[in-house]
Amino acid sequence: MLHELRRAGFDPAWQRVETDADYLAQLHADLDVILADYSLPQFDALRALRLLQERGLDIPFIIVSGTIGEELAVSAMKEGAAD
Repeated sequence: MLHELRRAGFDPAWQRVETDADYLAQLHADLDVILADYSLPQFDALRALRLLQERGLDIPFIIVSGTIGEELAVSAMKEGAAD
């Protein structure tokens, strides 16, 4: 994702997180977007989305994955994912 953003002319500031604690430490209102992998060994996109919602932050949340089907994608969007 980072490579593609840079290739498109963007220079994003980014932080990779892999645990609840890492995510919560980086979660703040001035983020422009959150890009989340659907499934990671210690942490996943749906958990990240729930934590974001619990904090009442209005940050676009995009799940990135090549492994989920249309049903799971629609379900995630119903739960609040932007895309």
